[in-house]
Amino acid sequence: MKMPKLHLTAVVLSAVLQFSCTDMFKLQNDLDSINKIARSYSITISFDEAVAQSSRSPVILISLQDKAEQNIGTYRFIDQQSRIEFNSGDNLHAFFAFADLNQDFIYQKTEPFSLVKIQPASLTEKHTQSQSTMKLSYSGQENGPVPDFLVGVHFSKFTQIFGLHINVGTVTSIDSPLFTIEHGRTGMWEPFTFLKNGGFGVHMLQKYDPDKIPVLFVHGMGDGPLRFKPLINKLDTSKYQAWVYSYPTAYRLQNTASGLSALMKSLHYQYRFTQLHIVAHSMGGLISKAYINECSAKEDCSYLSSFTTISTPWLGHHGAQSGVTYSPVVMPSWIDMSPDSQFLADLFNQPLTVNLQYNLLFTFKTGKKFSRESSDGVISLHSQLRRQAQNSAFKIKGYDQTHTSIFYSEIMSGDLFKLFTLSEQP
Repeated sequence: MKMPKLHLTAVVLSAVLQFSCTDMFKLQNDLDSINKIARSYSITISFDEAVAQSSRSPVILISLQDKAEQNIGTYRFIDQQSRIEFNSGDNLHAFFAFADLNQDFIYQKTEPFSLVKIQPASLTEKHTQSQSTMKLSYSGQENGPVPDFLVGVHFSKFTQIFGLHINVGTVTSIDSPLFTIEHGRTGMWEPFTFLKNGGFGVHMLQKYDPDKIPVLFVHGMGDGPLRFKPLINKLDTSKYQAWVYSYPTAYRLQNTASGLSALMKSLHYQYRFTQLHIVAHSMGGLISKAYINECSAKEDCSYLSSFTTISTPWLGHHGAQSGVTYSPVVMPSWIDMSPDSQFLADLFNQPLTVNLQYNLLFTFKTGKKFSRESSDGVISLHSQLRRQAQNSAFKIKGYDQTHTSIFYSEIMSGDLFKLFTLSEQP
């Protein structure tokens, strides 16, 4: 017998998204798969006196998988004198951290380091957070010598999450199956499957060119980078290079934003670009703002030139609240998309960096009288025009378009590229 469908409003391609019991099963199954292997670690980094006085270099944290300690998992940049949260699979064996004095992504034996082994978690401990303290020193103190397999390795190529590949500047065609709207839907209902398919991360659409300004495109819920193709095709390729952030949209928004923050930190560390534009659609605007909050708080994103949001639900969406309230399986991103969420409440606590030009582009297309209750068929005008967002904006402009037809607007694309120019350094 065919199962009945549950109808809820959600932020996707229309005001009403229908999802079935099959979708619910897929989502629950994927969330369970992550929960079975996920471990959370809290790591405190400190320095002995000699290191603290001599080095202000970035610190690179490496996870080591399996008991042989010869399977390098992934790396992350961390701030000095900091405490971080690190998520990994259930086979993590140790953490290795070093101060990259010459900033070449490679550990040399003359650089301060720390090596800490991790006690394997039992089944009853898998949802608890393990605590680790790492003190970097030139001698390693009680840690002993660094294993030979960690010396001279270029760590930039080790990018994984739960043992799955992460793209950090991978060159990928905009027409890749990984960027389709269909694959974006997989990121809603089967987020772990999305990760296993290998599309997660920041992709470049062509090989990095130091003479061109990157433009990062961030899509919304249940969508994919292909949505931006009409805009990307209009980019002046003699001046700009397109990048896209591809991610599963089911997960909590702050986690997705932190992932983007880590990816951009890595890319900036490798390429040292001095300017970058962000163009974000719908929920992608919320994720991008949370990412900018992180790097602004650390004074770590002076390279940002402009931040443009298109049809972003700054006040959330009531359909997400309905999903949290009534759905038998709650998509984690719905929690943050709910109008009364803590995520939305905190989003403007961190102001944008002084030199960052923010542009608020909104859409309306209802055939009714233009009013506070108007929408573009998905996001209400009221949500798009949150007062705090308007107060932060350099440019505010509306377009008589739907949530997705806006990408084909010659007027909007022309405005966008002019705004790029206004924000760029000479």
